[in-house]
Amino acid sequence: MKPFQKTFKTKAINIYPFGDIHWGSPNCNQEFARQYIRAVQEDDEAYVVLMGDLMENALIGSLGDVYKQEDGPQLQVQELVELLSPIKEKILFAITGNHEERTAKRADLDPTQVICWGLGVPYMRYSCIARFILAGKAPRSFVCFFHHNKGGGETPGGKVNTADKLRNIVPHADAIFSAHTHVTSSMQHSWFDITEAHTGEPRKITRYGHDYIIGSTLEYADSYADAKAMRPAVCSLIRVRFENRSTGHRDGRKQTYGVISPAK
Repeated sequence: MKPFQKTFKTKAINIYPFGDIHWGSPNCNQEFARQYIRAVQEDDEAYVVLMGDLMENALIGSLGDVYKQEDGPQLQVQELVELLSPIKEKILFAITGNHEERTAKRADLDPTQVICWGLGVPYMRYSCIARFILAGKAPRSFVCFFHHNKGGGETPGGKVNTADKLRNIVPHADAIFSAHTHVTSSMQHSWFDITEAHTGEPRKITRYGHDYIIGSTLEYADSYADAKAMRPAVCSLIRVRFENRSTGHRDGRKQTYGVISPAK
């Protein structure tokens, strides 16, 4: 796990966790990927975290079909750099996914690192704990944990439980972002804490955190999920807004979760 910290000049930011694109797969909705990028370009408060499985990267012996992917892995890397270049200034950092790890394990060549080199963005490898500090009369920060995740589960509950296990790593995070299971989800957690009392009596307080699953750009027809009679992937991605509010919402901080779906 690598640390990251950034202080923003605004009181609010929108985080676009972009992953599970599977670029090069015949099931990747490329137009939706471009639509998501346009949303980032049009949003002055947008920042992106690349969450892994950016490419399909089907190899001999992997679950993906080598002969059905639209481009080979090398071209997938090149096309992803071209795809993401218009928003590279808004990309905070990247983590890798299991599809990129196929090549990293077999050839000592990490495609995610190559993509990061091409874009000029920081590479955090498997996971990142980040602190986002927002401006205001009283600056406030959000602690977020990003991991591509592993395993899965065919049921919605199984996918949520897989994401929930990441909270064992950073139990008091304000937000935990995971990918891999190809659904969108938001689940709230709460826990008790105690205020620091320099004068007077300490106070018991309730703190809150959220677990997010980011979705994917995958369509169902003729996919691996279709062949194995699994539930369809959710062709949607999320956006999470973090706000520093001086009054009116708990400790002055607010999170808002939204889903972006393909345009009709």
